[in-house]
Amino acid sequence: MRRLFLIALFALAAGGCLSVVRIPLENSKYSDEGECTNRVWTTFFDKRPDLRVFPTVKMRCIVTAAYFEPIPPETKGRDLYQARQFKRWGWLPLAVVWATAPVDAAVDVVFLPYDIYAKGRSAKE
Repeated sequence: MRRLFLIALFALAAGGCLSVVRIPLENSKYSDEGECTNRVWTTFFDKRPDLRVFPTVKMRCIVTAAYFEPIPPETKGRDLYQARQFKRWGWLPLAVVWATAPVDAAVDVVFLPYDIYAKGRSAKE
């Protein structure tokens, strides 16, 4: 049992970095008296329904495409410096993001039936 716990702990520590977008966060609205009047649990997908099915793969593709976009010629000052640094060192986070892809893909496959159901439900609304 201890070995299974250690394996699970290692898998979570070394695993997919983008699966955290599935964790719901609480949005509460309060009255003037300080009482909670509305509590809604929302996720990243509520604002981006196009990323519902296999979201981590789509997010990796968006980040990789941004890395290869050219720097606009009107960029000046600190923004130009940051863009050049991103072009120089951006391959390091890209490598980490793509190295963790198998674990995130496994999480995406587990949640695939729910994602398809939720995408169909949000399309009807």
